[in-house]
Amino acid sequence: MDFTVFIVQLCMEEGVRLRVYRDLFGHLTVGVGHRVKSVDKLGVGAEISLLRCVDLLEQDMQIAYETCQRLWKDFTLFPTKVQLILCDMAFNLGAGRLRTFKNMVWAVDQQQWSIVADEMAKSRWYKQVGTRAVNLVQRMREVAQWSENS
Repeated sequence: MDFTVFIVQLCMEEGVRLRVYRDLFGHLTVGVGHRVKSVDKLGVGAEISLLRCVDLLEQDMQIAYETCQRLWKDFTLFPTKVQLILCDMAFNLGAGRLRTFKNMVWAVDQQQWSIVADEMAKSRWYKQVGTRAVNLVQRMREVAQWSENS
């Protein structure tokens, strides 16, 4: 998987904020969508350096990637676009919540990309995330079309 593309994708979707803020759900957030944890020792309004922002992003990206590898044994064999979409969802949702997409997880195992897109679009996440989810579903549908035509 191309982590450079993943970084650009996340920065565009999440934005980059060096000052701690509360997200739509009231969670403390900083950097590129990093949910502040107690070990971060940051409160509302605290500022971080760009270097720390990059460090947090790399850690969170690695967690998302490892989450996908644990959920799908063949993850690294999936098309690159699929890997990026699933990692994006893992980054956004976290490991615990991604697992709750049981029908989608099954469809990914079967590499049924059209069903994966449908399951993504049926979820509460899809309604909450807005444009990001619409874009990810569209990209998954493009993979499905490509796969069907190959």
